[in-house]
Amino acid sequence: MTFLRKYVVGIALIIFVLFGVFITLYRNHYLNRENTVYTKAVIKDSYLDIKARLFFKIEFETESKTYFLNERCSNLGLSDSKNFIGKWFPIAYSKNKPDVFRLLVTPTDFMAFNLEYPDSLNWTKNYIE
Repeated sequence: MTFLRKYVVGIALIIFVLFGVFITLYRNHYLNRENTVYTKAVIKDSYLDIKARLFFKIEFETESKTYFLNERCSNLGLSDSKNFIGKWFPIAYSKNKPDVFRLLVTPTDFMAFNLEYPDSLNWTKNYIE
């Protein structure tokens, strides 16, 4: 590999990492303790996108509106995702920007908000990779 190629690959990797950090900071900015609201969401369907990434179609209501959004689920297979359809899960969303949200399914999701993982969701551990 030539020096120029290594340089381009290195720059691309740095840009990719910075983009990930930016997205995380953006999401965390809106999901801080003062702005976070907890409610429940139902998983309506699951699908794979072009890159074979699993997404859930979810629905939840705020005080003024019903939202139909998509949430990426990276630690679950498509065949297992069918067991989640029609089930209700907690969701954290920003009261200032409700389309910034996080579906709380895994113990890691709950730890991110300093919440205890509920016993009622222990069945999900059988499906999560």
